[in-house]
Amino acid sequence: MVTNVFFATTILFMAAGFFLLDQCRFLIPYKALLMERYGAQILLFAAVLFIIFMPPSTSASANFCSRKQAASWPTLKSSFAQARVFPKS
Repeated sequence: MVTNVFFATTILFMAAGFFLLDQCRFLIPYKALLMERYGAQILLFAAVLFIIFMPPSTSASANFCSRKQAASWPTLKSSFAQARVFPKS
């Protein structure tokens, strides 16, 4: 489960990074200056952002990959059939 969470967080982090790269094209000429002066702060911000993305990924992974939840799906389906929640056409 930890590998799934790490993978999902990495994908989410990369998507956010690519979005920011697209939005900040005007900063390309100043890349060397920004990395020289603010590289450590940018790296720290990226690490904190990666950690902030971890709990939602953990929660989503726990909800989608839970064996107990997957085992209850047939029971839920049969209870819907008995209650006739979905009308027959």
